Amino acid sequence: MIRVLASCLLPLCLASVGAQIVVDPGGGGDFTTLQPAIDAAAPFTTIRVVSGSYGPVTIDRTLTIVGDPRPTIRAATTGPGFVQPPAVSLSGSGSDRIVFQNVELGGSIVDGNSYSAAGSPIAGSGFAQLQLADSTVRAPEWFQVTGTAHGVPAIDVDFALSILLVRCDVAGSMSPDDPGANDVFPFDGPVGIDAPGANVLVIDSEVLGGGAGETRFVSIPPVSDHPCPCIPASGNGGAGILAQRVFSVQSLIRGGEGSEVFFLGEPYGHQLDGVPVIATTHTAYAQRLSSTRAPRIGEPFDVFVSPTLEQSATLLFGAMRVPPLPALGADLFLDPLQPITPLSMAASQSSFRVSVPNDTDLIGTRFGLQLAEVAASLTLSNPVIEVITF
Repeated sequence: MIRVLASCLLPLCLASVGAQIVVDPGGGGDFTTLQPAIDAAAPFTTIRVVSGSYGPVTIDRTLTIVGDPRPTIRAATTGPGFVQPPAVSLSGSGSDRIVFQNVELGGSIVDGNSYSAAGSPIAGSGFAQLQLADSTVRAPEWFQVTGTAHGVPAIDVDFALSILLVRCDVAGSMSPDDPGANDVFPFDGPVGIDAPGANVLVIDSEVLGGGAGETRFVSIPPVSDHPCPCIPASGNGGAGILAQRVFSVQSLIRGGEGSEVFFLGEPYGHQLDGVPVIATTHTAYAQRLSSTRAPRIGEPFDVFVSPTLEQSATLLFGAMRVPPLPALGADLFLDPLQPITPLSMAASQSSFRVSVPNDTDLIGTRFGLQLAEVAASLTLSNPVIEVITF
């Protein structure tokens, strides 16, 4: 369903949201912990989570989780078993969607006495769409490693169709060795985002693959006639993103660092760093249209054009679409099956202001924008995609 907000300074076509639940550890909401709120929520509910430390949790339905102020969802610090559980385990029906706004995911420490494989901040399957805005998704760091330890991706999902990051910081964890281990390479660093088959759109974000810890040889060098990188040994950095297609706007995507190799305490080379992207295609868009923060209820929201318009243009508002749809040689990131609202922008105009009503029912609503210019042909700017927050 599409809602038209007539009370705005301009008509916006926005996807409607469902009921809302408040989680507040201080007792000021409907629940004091997150998992019971998730279990009680109907699909399409928006859960407002007050600052605190939560988790781990399992999500099996379409939800929007908005931090106000930012909460942390962490994996278990210690526990039985070989593998630390994820901070967020996804187990959907296959077509579900999850949105995180202003949330810190992961970040807990991995006790090497308890686990030898870390837990991803987000892992699982059954969700066709995963969207994160203004969030941190960093796989945990190790301490007290007593053997060879596996790092993990920050996002590790199967069968996802699209992943969207807006103003996010995402990083996989390191694969280290016991500080006393010698003459063995550590495992390769993990991919930062492991989503084979998915379309990934990264806007104003940083994505980093996981690295590999130091390698120390004390008996014989790993290769006698030349320093590392030593192929096909492990200890290489992980890629930044593994996906079907990657689209990026004003973002830094890097692979993790390969292992530093030492022989008898002296530097002996460096294993291979991870590549930024492993995908069929990677398209990077110049940033023509931008916003500086998420839209908040009851406040104006500005989008900016750079450079300033030299001729009149049209600002398009509508429901987001990832991957884009080819349109007259350009890429349309708005869904043409939903209403798209055209808004006129005059020559010399450099910004456009939207007035967001003071209506809490709008929390979690998503929308997309692109600038359309026509000269000899149609030009569509990079997309701006936002989630309305508090």
